[in-house]
Amino acid sequence: MSRPCRFISPVFKKFSKEYTTYTFLHVDIDQPNGHPLVSTISSLPHSNFT
Repeated sequence: MSRPCRFISPVFKKFSKEYTTYTFLHVDIDQPNGHPLVSTISSLPHSNFT
């Protein structure tokens, strides 16, 4: 995990407990998973709001 990702990770964990109507995901982009959103990531950390 990159330094910026390690920095933001606790914030996302806190938000995931606070805002339970939203879904927060951690994706290891070094592991191929075939999800189309992974191919759109151009920088880390990356957030996608849909």
